Amino acid sequence: MEKMISGRKESLGVAEVTDAPVVQAKEPSRIQMDKAGYFVILPLPEKVIISVEHYSYDDRLMRTIEGKDARSLYWMIIENDWVTQLSHAAYLGRELAKAELSIKRGFKYIQDGA
Repeated sequence: MEKMISGRKESLGVAEVTDAPVVQAKEPSRIQMDKAGYFVILPLPEKVIISVEHYSYDDRLMRTIEGKDARSLYWMIIENDWVTQLSHAAYLGRELAKAELSIKRGFKYIQDGA
């Protein structure tokens, strides 16, 4: 039994993509800094939380956000418009997930640059 679902042909529960292009990922050609500022991520294993410091580009601390997991932190940051670029939000999500894992697994967290 087959049926079309938004460009996909379903056959026995397995989706078969039809006429969809394959796009190869590549490194960005340039990195644009987020006008909303930058973040310093600090896992605090003794408290079992992640602390995130948000700075302006004149190095003024604007706020500190604390949370128990990456998801709650990145949603707080996104919902409050403390990031203005998707690439910055993606970077923060990746780094916060690493920080959370470092607390759970006990390894040292080192934040990657932009």
